[in-house]
Amino acid sequence: MRAVKYIKRTMLFLLIVVTGIASLTSAPVDTSFDVTTTIAGSNLMKVSTTQFTGTNKTTFNNLTSFSGLQVTASGSQTFDAWISVLSNNRGGYILKMNATAMKSSEQGQADAYINYTVSANSKSVTTTGAAGSSGEQTLVNQGAMTSPTSSSYKISLSVDQTSYDNAVSGTYTGTVMFELVTN
Repeated sequence: MRAVKYIKRTMLFLLIVVTGIASLTSAPVDTSFDVTTTIAGSNLMKVSTTQFTGTNKTTFNNLTSFSGLQVTASGSQTFDAWISVLSNNRGGYILKMNATAMKSSEQGQADAYINYTVSANSKSVTTTGAAGSSGEQTLVNQGAMTSPTSSSYKISLSVDQTSYDNAVSGTYTGTVMFELVTN
């Protein structure tokens, strides 16, 4: 009887040891998890009445848009307008500027043009009547970024005196264009 009790205790002891060893050698319990998110690209551009500084999208979106320039004389024009960009594009961005001459069209008559020069960030585009302009200018070539980046440049415009003084009657409209290209 004693031998049977001894065998039972020994078997119980071995069972406990084998179970303990098995639990130490079994596959590890998963004690980690992944955290993920996706940040959408944001490439905002606006011609506004005030300069933009910072990287807050809400502040950018609340900028007052510049509605246009009414020209009443040749020469340098007085107005407040900025071209502003806010981007989080990892590869960066390029901001370009171009313009068309002010044009007046009347049915059955030749189109008439008034030229001007528009500038921002020390770059200029001069319109050349029906021929277009002196060519598109790159205002910013922002390389790779590690955080959202903004830029904001004052726009200036000067109307050509000769084409303004020699203009025939009519309503003239030209367009200053900005293009934002992501890298």
